[in-house]
Amino acid sequence: MKLSLFILSLFSSFLIAGHVLSSSVELLETVIPAKPIERVPAKFSRRAARNGNEGWVKLSFVVDANGAVVDPVIEDSSGIRDFEKASLRAIRQWQYSPAIRNGKKIEQCRNSVQMNFKLDKGTKGGRKRFVREYKNTDEALRADNFVLAEQLITQMGLSGDERAELIQLRKDSKRLQMEREILKKASAFFAKEMK
Repeated sequence: MKLSLFILSLFSSFLIAGHVLSSSVELLETVIPAKPIERVPAKFSRRAARNGNEGWVKLSFVVDANGAVVDPVIEDSSGIRDFEKASLRAIRQWQYSPAIRNGKKIEQCRNSVQMNFKLDKGTKGGRKRFVREYKNTDEALRADNFVLAEQLITQMGLSGDERAELIQLRKDSKRLQMEREILKKASAFFAKEMK
């Protein structure tokens, strides 16, 4: 008898606990996360590009109830200060549609992003300094000042083969210009003689 009373009280405890648990279960909330509207890219600094630096910056941030990025923090990076500064400047300009909880705009914490800084190895064009030096070299070659041209080419940092090829191309160009001038004069002479 004692055993059946004990089992009955234990069974009724489970029923009561089950009823309490089932009546306290409800839908807590609906949350829609923030979504990016505009992400301004970080600018690659000239100094970092000139030095051939590459790297990354990992940031965490909060999206406020208006969709603005606030409190950005550098969590980790490759250690290049220019990239860290550029990342912070860029992320502060980002804009999001705010997170929504049960129809109300809220802050969204615990956002993170990694910005990578890589050099494009196939870039076209040249640095201003190189273009200026090239133009000076071209002028020297056009004036047949091969000694000055050789000095300028050496300063440009070209390899020996590149220097030799550039000088040879200029000499060939000069020779072709001279031949063209001779042909023009010969044509004019023969045209005059034929009349």
